[in-house]
Amino acid sequence: MQGGGLAYEILTLGSKLEPSSSEQYALRQKLLDVTDWESLLDRAIGTHLAPILHRSISRLEDQTMVPSEVRQALNASYDQVLARNIKLEKVFGDFVRLLSEHGISLIPLKGIYLSEAVYKDAGLRHLSDIDVLVKEPDLDQICNLMSARGWQVKNMLKRSSLEDKFFRHAHPRTLIKGGLIIELHTHLYNSDQAAELTAAALWDDARQESFLGVSIQQLSTEMLLQHTCMHLHKHLLSHELKVLNFCDIREILRVRSAVFNWQRFQQLAQQHGCINEVKQVLYLSSKYWNVEVPLEFGVSSASAVLAEEKYWSFMTGLSTTKTAFLKNRLHKKVRNYNHLDSSADKVRFLIGFVFPKADFMRQRYSLQQRSWLFPWYGYRVLELSIKAVRAIFSQSEKSS
Repeated sequence: MQGGGLAYEILTLGSKLEPSSSEQYALRQKLLDVTDWESLLDRAIGTHLAPILHRSISRLEDQTMVPSEVRQALNASYDQVLARNIKLEKVFGDFVRLLSEHGISLIPLKGIYLSEAVYKDAGLRHLSDIDVLVKEPDLDQICNLMSARGWQVKNMLKRSSLEDKFFRHAHPRTLIKGGLIIELHTHLYNSDQAAELTAAALWDDARQESFLGVSIQQLSTEMLLQHTCMHLHKHLLSHELKVLNFCDIREILRVRSAVFNWQRFQQLAQQHGCINEVKQVLYLSSKYWNVEVPLEFGVSSASAVLAEEKYWSFMTGLSTTKTAFLKNRLHKKVRNYNHLDSSADKVRFLIGFVFPKADFMRQRYSLQQRSWLFPWYGYRVLELSIKAVRAIFSQSEKSS
């Protein structure tokens, strides 16, 4: 490995849920070479791999090469994840039962499902919130039911009606209560993303299963992996890479190996127009995260090389600075702008970006409902100008 060096080699080996004896031996040898335990611990916690690394180290016959304070910190990370996940699973179960009473279906997404169905240990897979896919006609009823039970409903507003049409929030409503969050997704991909996959197609792929003592809908294993790859790819492009998703991919394939159909997976990715993005992610998974994939998914290509550059930009910390964040936000807006076909839509996009709707302004700048907006629009123009200059200046520095 480049950039991340020893720390990421340890995290890659130490994040396997079922390592072979040779992999356990290799992990032990790597741990013997560590001189900067604080840096390794920071990496483990920052990537949310600390709970899994804790379990891997605790399984070694000899753990004395790891300082006791490091082992205690890793154990504390596991305990924190366990406590939070137990609470989230309880909330999820109550949520599903409430919706079931009213004939409303849902599909649990990402961590809340993978923690139980794949990792099979509530303390291993970090969860920040609960993500679920629901049908758009059910959205208002769900929010009313949860609001009556003390949950705050937050609307995810777009700057303009044009942005809302082409680049809608995947989760237009968010439920919040006591530091817990449920994101209500009505679709997974916008028109500016590669996948040509409708909400109807997702529900057609779903099947019923028992989960955490309740009945849910869930995607097929092939669609589950496709979504995990596409979610990782989205964050890879935005330099907000979720390293834990590489573990998700590896463990989905390990746990579901007996039923996973690579031919159907490839057909789905081609059908949904995201085969290149999926191949980029699986190439990185194969090269750096010990994921076994068919040969056609593990071969380098021009797009894979670009993905690798973005991968190492994150791994070496180059993409985590404030300036890099602003530059990347600018690039995202440019991509959205270029996605629009007509000149009229592009003009409306720019106007809406600089001068958003009143509701967006009030939410963005925490203004009271009756606040006078005119000076805030002036402030926004100045704010955007400064951010754009900083992003452009950063790009010029990089080029020189």
